[in-house]
Amino acid sequence: MDQQSLNSLLSGAQSSSTQLQQQAVESILAQYEPIIRMLLTIGALMSVVFVIVALANLLHKWRVERAIFRIDKNLQSMVDASKPTPEPASVIADNTES
Repeated sequence: MDQQSLNSLLSGAQSSSTQLQQQAVESILAQYEPIIRMLLTIGALMSVVFVIVALANLLHKWRVERAIFRIDKNLQSMVDASKPTPEPASVIADNTES
């Protein structure tokens, strides 16, 4: 046999080996296709749920922060309202002289 015929036999053997491997992989995947589809569906649903939970958490933190600022503002206005008004300097000077 010459080199060319050996090469063609070798490539034919490799291609048939590759085809057998592909058929074996396809048969294995065909057996597990429903499970793979289910896992992909569950993964996609979990991703959507995670995004929704993250957005809800972000919204909740934002609302809590706004409420804290609002409470702080109200407390500051109450403190400012309860402080006595300072007397003018002339009245203070008159009190010290007597």
